Amino acid sequence: MFFLKNKAFTLLEIMLTVSIFVLSASILSPIYLSAKNRDDLSTKTDILVSSLRRAQILSISGQGDSSWGVKILEDGLVIFKGDSYLTRDISQDDVVSVNKIILTEGLDEVVFTKIFGETNNIGDIKLKLRDKEITVGINKKGVIDY
Repeated sequence: MFFLKNKAFTLLEIMLTVSIFVLSASILSPIYLSAKNRDDLSTKTDILVSSLRRAQILSISGQGDSSWGVKILEDGLVIFKGDSYLTRDISQDDVVSVNKIILTEGLDEVVFTKIFGETNNIGDIKLKLRDKEITVGINKKGVIDY
């Protein structure tokens, strides 16, 4: 005669498995969020720097026989044609959307001169996300440093 054993999990085994999963999730969640925030900040910095360089290249190449610049808005960037954001050619605007959560301080508009690609907007743009901060510097010659 054969005896059949019940093959099932006990309540204790299930509770132990669930508690291990919850503990792992609670430990790994802050690490994941920190890495994601750092990546978001790095991505916005790359978008800002590439937009600044694009405006500078458009100015140096004499595209549209005009100066080009970048305006930093709360929810994005605008690459514009003209001597300032207020007097720009709106039909030439290139809007780049970015994450609103990341705060910016410092310069909010940079315009590059025709041919030489220099700027009078000298200073820093600080990008902040919680405890992380990246500073993008721009000098008189239009050199972008970060």
